[in-house]
Amino acid sequence: MGGAALMAASSLAEGTSSVKIAWDLTWEQVSGYRVHYGLEPGNYTQTVDAGYKLRAEIFGLTIDETYYCAITAYNRNGLDGPFSEEIAFIVTPPPAPSSPQLLSATASLA
Repeated sequence: MGGAALMAASSLAEGTSSVKIAWDLTWEQVSGYRVHYGLEPGNYTQTVDAGYKLRAEIFGLTIDETYYCAITAYNRNGLDGPFSEEIAFIVTPPPAPSSPQLLSATASLA
């Protein structure tokens, strides 16, 4: 799957972290895609089956941890092709809320 462009974007919802992965390369006679990821380059300990979609979301990731990811396409027999290029990403926490603005009011007697 050489030449695939992989993109990652992280998001947080209710204390859980996730990353959305997308790619733009399709093969003929592909039955689906798998996203492989882990904490070391080239050592993918987890897999998400994206089906025939060109995107997937990975849930339950640790904030401030570096993950490494690659994609494989598989055929109708479930056999994976070669890995795509690898990308690394870090799940980042959301920005801290800004401090409230100071407001002033004056009372007037009517």
